[in-house]
Amino acid sequence: MYAGPVRRFASSLRALAALTLTAVASTAACGSTTVQPPPVIDDTAVPPISVLERWLDDRASLDGGFMPTGSPSHRAYVDRLEAWLHTTCAVDIQREPFSFLDWKASKVSLELTGPETPIPIDVLRATPHSGSTPAQGVHADLVILPPPTVSVTSVRLDGKPFAEGLDAHDVAGKLAVVRLPVPVLPLGLLRGSFYHVVDRGESLPSHAPRMPLAVLTSITEIAFALRDAGAAGLVAVLPSEDPYVVDQFGPITPDELGIPSVYVSPSAGAAIEETVAWGGIRGHLRLVATGATGTMDNLVARIPAEGRERLVALSTHTDGTNLLEEDGAVGIQAAVTHFCSLPPAERPADLHVLLHGGHFPGNVSLRQHVDTLPSDVRERIVSAVEVEHLGARELLPDEQGRYATTGRPELFLVTTTEPTVAPIEAAVTFAERLDRVILSARSTLPIGSGTEWQEVAPLVQLIAGPNYLLSVEKDAGPIRELIDVDLLRTQAIGLVGLVSHLALAPQDDYTRRSERAP
Repeated sequence: MYAGPVRRFASSLRALAALTLTAVASTAACGSTTVQPPPVIDDTAVPPISVLERWLDDRASLDGGFMPTGSPSHRAYVDRLEAWLHTTCAVDIQREPFSFLDWKASKVSLELTGPETPIPIDVLRATPHSGSTPAQGVHADLVILPPPTVSVTSVRLDGKPFAEGLDAHDVAGKLAVVRLPVPVLPLGLLRGSFYHVVDRGESLPSHAPRMPLAVLTSITEIAFALRDAGAAGLVAVLPSEDPYVVDQFGPITPDELGIPSVYVSPSAGAAIEETVAWGGIRGHLRLVATGATGTMDNLVARIPAEGRERLVALSTHTDGTNLLEEDGAVGIQAAVTHFCSLPPAERPADLHVLLHGGHFPGNVSLRQHVDTLPSDVRERIVSAVEVEHLGARELLPDEQGRYATTGRPELFLVTTTEPTVAPIEAAVTFAERLDRVILSARSTLPIGSGTEWQEVAPLVQLIAGPNYLLSVEKDAGPIRELIDVDLLRTQAIGLVGLVSHLALAPQDDYTRRSERAP
């Protein structure tokens, strides 16, 4: 059963906090002298920056990279990736259909009504997978809730868990207006629990507000609580007016939230609050949506290695909100190009390449793929690698709330699911190629992609979560400028090394506990 992003994210943070190892910033991978040395990678076999830029531009040519699951731009991109795979050494290329909740809003509007002419309120978008009103909409009183706060694991209202805090507010049958809080990752508190930290410039923050979490975790907890309290609808006020982050797309869920909900900007939220203060003002929310069953395809292929029994799974998703979310396929294209440049006998293992298409409807595509893996394939997979959001530059707000780049790479998180030598040391070797990397072991990031792989084999998850991650962009302008292609190539080289390390590690390293493990 799907646990939901709030509970899964909370459990992940609790798992991180439970770890007790001190962070290490040295280049030593492990104290044991028997650790497999990292493989030597020919960097020249990884495509140059010009090729990576061409692949990025190819994605950007389709609605700027805005690819909701099953949309025309998404289907066109998958077609192009399939055609590209046929130009490589890949074999067994196939499409794998899956079903998903194809939630679409056709009519969305919000008005304030009273003695005078109705006042229209600009709506950024319907909250994906929220709910639907009758065709004529709903007329209801508005209730302005106090701004919630957010702890590491939950949203709080009046100092209580949000659902409990609602007991003091009459929301039944009303439209609730709520300012979404931005969760903050307490890196300073958690730093001592990470297995490995690379921070050459000592620039990692002690607290990291993350805008995407507002529409991944905050919105779901708030929506479910209001639904259960009988509210007629939710007007969710996004946290920032800045062009980089004003329009957010989330949550990621396979189910409907069960309450009609829309996103508005902070200025629209302020206008609602000011107008309601006049008295005698009601709201008219119209959100006509359908939740039909849609179909989309995964792409599956194999990069063959001569005389190798092992398989390493390498995957990412193809749907997304902008050019960064998701450019993981570009990293996989680079890795495939490298491995195809080698003679089959020199490739470290067969690669099971998966480009799955249903992350935003709740990872349903990867769920199906894992559940239906043929037993002969499943038994050969020694490890899986899920890669997302490559080349991200850091974007932070100033004191006035204006977002700007810092000149640094975005914090990059590497997670492993097993405390054994092979995945941990491979992950450390990857991290040491970069800067501003945190490695956490035995705990994945469940709001990311790839967690289903851990049911098959040890998983290494590679992910960045910049503030613009879920920003909707259809022209690929500002977001394209936030992708450092040189950094992306360095990460792709590290990806090749990571896969090679996992493929060549002695079998004992998959069962022998790492000396880093608690």
